[in-house]
Amino acid sequence: MEGAIDIVVNPYTPEIVRLRPSWSREFFGDKIGVAAETLAGLTAEEFIAKMDRAGVAHALLVAARSGPAWHPASFRLPYEVVAEMVRQHPDRFSGLAGIDPTEGMAGLRQLE
Repeated sequence: MEGAIDIVVNPYTPEIVRLRPSWSREFFGDKIGVAAETLAGLTAEEFIAKMDRAGVAHALLVAARSGPAWHPASFRLPYEVVAEMVRQHPDRFSGLAGIDPTEGMAGLRQLE
């Protein structure tokens, strides 16, 4: 399929919505002007349909590491969640592993 490549996608599936802390759903909802409880997320298939409508052939999904693990305002998307989306749709998704630079080499070893 020809089309654009979206190089920074924060996946937002129903599973990921459940993993996110409530403050982040409220923040995101306020940012885009919708009630947090309406942010149910999109399945991979629904997201691919949106990609098709927008002419996006491939997306790089980010397993975010937003802040240090110990901080209550942090969010970390497990690598396995993104890896599973890539396994299910390798022709449409590739994964990017976020790292926390404060973890040094220990953080990098999590990728092994």
